[in-house]
Amino acid sequence: CPSYPEGESTSAPSGYDGQFFYIQAHDPLLLHDSTVGALRAAGEGFRLQRTGYPALAFVLAGGQSAAIPLALLAINVIVLLAVTAGFARYAQRRGWSTLWALAIALTPGMLLPALRDLSDPLATAAVLAGLLLWCGGKRWPAALALTVAVLTREVMMVAVVAIAAEAVWR
Repeated sequence: CPSYPEGESTSAPSGYDGQFFYIQAHDPLLLHDSTVGALRAAGEGFRLQRTGYPALAFVLAGGQSAAIPLALLAINVIVLLAVTAGFARYAQRRGWSTLWALAIALTPGMLLPALRDLSDPLATAAVLAGLLLWCGGKRWPAALALTVAVLTREVMMVAVVAIAAEAVWR
């Protein structure tokens, strides 16, 4: 069974996403067999394809194990603030109240994953940035943002397929 941060536990017997991101953030390049072994032992090897969030946490933590929990939280807080600020700007341009941005930040789909060290806020922000950049004609930055989205949550591949289908259609 994979390890928990010291003093932490979860009610799920095989763990949950945040726990696996924590484990993978210690070894995002999978240089140690113990990382792969821990995920394989838990029957969670498929999570190895979700490298974006743990790799970013490793970089933000400067490779320091003790800083990884804070880095995981910091990424989500920064992303949540960025999405909120971005939507506030969007609302302001359209003459709406900027308070609508709080509706985005406080939705359970953004707030709860941010507090549980899940990758959903980063994946959502990256796919939104990718789509906006693509629509703005900025292809390479869009490709980078969409790559981050897909490496963070594989379901974001739907956006890439949609863009490809739209490009073929045109």
